[in-house]
Amino acid sequence: LLAGRSRGTWWLARAVSNADWQAHPLPTVWLAPLLSQPPVLRALKELRSPAFVVGGSSDEAFDVAEAEALRDGGVEVVVLDGANHGLEVDDPATSARLLASVLDEMRGFVVRAKWSDS
Repeated sequence: LLAGRSRGTWWLARAVSNADWQAHPLPTVWLAPLLSQPPVLRALKELRSPAFVVGGSSDEAFDVAEAEALRDGGVEVVVLDGANHGLEVDDPATSARLLASVLDEMRGFVVRAKWSDS
């Protein structure tokens, strides 16, 4: 499993576009991905291994429509309503609940990805 957050998703996009990666793909987790960057969005659109994407609807670098369209390619997408690039909302308690929920969903993704590999 590989994961990237924010700028790290740019590097993750480069990694999954590599021919070696494509021969031996792993599941990926993309937190607050820079969908405004064409290489990141292209990598997610072309990805053929399990992927989990989390972004906030108030994040200028996260295009909700593009993220939701990724579902057609099998990407699991979680959009946090009102969350910013830090995956937070104005209220700390609400932010904590949102992130706890995301962690539960991410755990489920990892379990499903593990089982689909065997």
